[in-house]
Amino acid sequence: MTNPLFNRGGKHGQRSEKRVAKAHGAKLQPGSGAFDGRKGDMRKGKYLAEAKATLHSSASLQLAWLTKITQEAIELGCDPLLFLSFVNGSGEPKVNGDWVLMPKYVFDELNGDSP
Repeated sequence: MTNPLFNRGGKHGQRSEKRVAKAHGAKLQPGSGAFDGRKGDMRKGKYLAEAKATLHSSASLQLAWLTKITQEAIELGCDPLLFLSFVNGSGEPKVNGDWVLMPKYVFDELNGDSP
């Protein structure tokens, strides 16, 4: 069952995904979510990312999304990221609406902390 807040059929989600990829110089994965073997929504360097967008002012986060992108990233030798965007109808972020989620081990690595 898909979460209606993140229905990929909405143009706002597709526009937001393209916007996020462009802003970070990431390469979009053609057919992501539509075909087996198409891992993540975008990739840049050592990161494999999934992008979610909602028109609403709140969102439910599913552990299954985080588990999926983590497994896919590990298979490719990457670190996983999840972009979560609160957007308007054209896919542009609301004020303070763009967020990036990462596993703690990635955060620790970025900060030079020992696990």
